[in-house]
Amino acid sequence: DGFNAGMRGKKGSEYEGGHRVPFFMHWPDAGFTEGRDVDQLAANIDLLPTLIDLCQLQVAEDRQFHGISLVPLFRGETEEWPDRVIVTDSQRVEHPIKWKQSATMTRRWRLINGAGLYDILVDPEQRDDVSVDHPDLVGQLRKHYEIWWDLVSPRFDEDCPIIIGSQSEKISLLTSHDWHGEAHAWNQGQIRHGLECNGYWAVEIAEDGEYVFELRRWPKEEDRYITAGILGEIIDLYNGGQALNLEKAQIRIGDQEQVKTIPSDAKGIKFTFVLKAGETRLQTFLTDEDNFTIGAYYVYASQVQ
Repeated sequence: DGFNAGMRGKKGSEYEGGHRVPFFMHWPDAGFTEGRDVDQLAANIDLLPTLIDLCQLQVAEDRQFHGISLVPLFRGETEEWPDRVIVTDSQRVEHPIKWKQSATMTRRWRLINGAGLYDILVDPEQRDDVSVDHPDLVGQLRKHYEIWWDLVSPRFDEDCPIIIGSQSEKISLLTSHDWHGEAHAWNQGQIRHGLECNGYWAVEIAEDGEYVFELRRWPKEEDRYITAGILGEIIDLYNGGQALNLEKAQIRIGDQEQVKTIPSDAKGIKFTFVLKAGETRLQTFLTDEDNFTIGAYYVYASQVQ
């Protein structure tokens, strides 16, 4: 484990060690050349308003942001600062769950998972839960969380489709990290070892036309046969890669489906479809003679010009 400055928790945690990070800005042309410590509560939502302010951009009057510009703090132009409430959480699930691994924060207080309360100014390690001593404050912070949840949750049950065929991206790369389903290969160690899992991609076909989909086990830059293994490295997570005797490639887009045999020297298998514009689902299958099946970890999709 890396150095965590005595904070409780680590990556992915709702405690300070999971989400409290430094932010550095150096911009000589804007006058930021010397060090200044700013200890007010801020978050990623403040970055865009800050850059708009620094770049003196014009924004429509009805355009609203959830963050605020931090420029007055950076320049030491104010002694007063709103003691606002910011929420952060770590979900890592298909559909977010209310209160899951959440921190509802003010400059002084942290409400964890809607229950535990910590005074961060006197207890930075978050060892002493004082929620029973401050029930009114717990209630207030819970109300703030409820407001935030109502704001962010209306579309949680919707897929966010990946656009295929956009003029802004001639070739779309789909990876197993974006599968929807119960299990997916989300890191290189799992891909190396041929983790048996699958899922679908939510996609949006940009316009009517003919499309080509190339199914691959390895990315193009690795340039390996679908059935080939891979050498290991000294890092434990990347300790080699298993050869798989995959024989059949299958792809399903909406109600269309195609199947091809995988030659032993194939690095990718290409399929062509005529598709209508709109949202749909894409799923792939690479199968051996014993019906061991994985999804194609990488799919390159493009419109035929």
